[in-house]
Amino acid sequence: MFGGIWFGSLVDHHRKKQVMLGSSIASLFFYSISFMMLLSFPESTWTDMWNPWLWIFIVVSMLGVFVGNIRMIALSTLVTILIPVEDRDKANGKIGAVNGLVFSVVSVFSGFVIGRLGMTWAVGIVLAVTLIVIAHLLTLTFPREEHLEGENKKENEVDIRGTIKLIASIPGLFAMIFFAMMNNFIGGVFMSLMDAYGLSLVSVEIWGIVLAITSIGFIVGGGIVARYGLGYNPVRSLLIANLVGWSICIVFPLVPSIWFVGVGFFLWMIIGPIAEACEQTVLQKVVPLERQGRVFGFG
Repeated sequence: MFGGIWFGSLVDHHRKKQVMLGSSIASLFFYSISFMMLLSFPESTWTDMWNPWLWIFIVVSMLGVFVGNIRMIALSTLVTILIPVEDRDKANGKIGAVNGLVFSVVSVFSGFVIGRLGMTWAVGIVLAVTLIVIAHLLTLTFPREEHLEGENKKENEVDIRGTIKLIASIPGLFAMIFFAMMNNFIGGVFMSLMDAYGLSLVSVEIWGIVLAITSIGFIVGGGIVARYGLGYNPVRSLLIANLVGWSICIVFPLVPSIWFVGVGFFLWMIIGPIAEACEQTVLQKVVPLERQGRVFGFG
């Protein structure tokens, strides 16, 4: 949480393009170290779970993913800057659909790359894609952000106390943020377990294909929000989405079948971007732009 608030403060105190570039460059740095480790050590290093270099590799790789979260926080604030308030729910739905498309392509691609070519190729491709992302960001321009005034110009100030005070001043916002935070935590654990569970049923290549097909649910869910919005009460929509989504999750792991898992996971994927769009839309509406990064990071 505190790391998220610090990341959010970077987003609040700097131009969004600069922050996204910095995040991508930091990810590139950690992925480059991972790549060099794969080239420098024998293959037996990565099959011995007691080898310290294996765990150093895992930590360094995860740091690349961790700092990449800054881009996601910045993206949420960019919706506030670029999109009128009445269209933000649909914009968040479109983001969910695009993320679903990317997840689908990456799932099947990574499954075959890791299964057939190995981790060195996988990390090398990540490096190449990260360079493409950096090159693309360099071509983008965003409107001037005139909201950086007063105390917000203190670029090193994280201001956890001020962020908590702001959240507490908005009725029900603390409850929604903690609900979303717990939901994201459970979802992260769930996704980690799903990989292990899926790979216990099928090969890595087949599991990649299953993820690619089921992640179409992300596109469907995001498309529903992009087309119809979230209704007059996004908080109510959020609660219903989570009630339905986690009810599905209770049922589909009961039968150890890849078909049963696939159908249930697909339905859960549909719910994901709907719930995410609800959370983002509410925060974008009630939290002042100059503090949105820290609030998004808090959750």
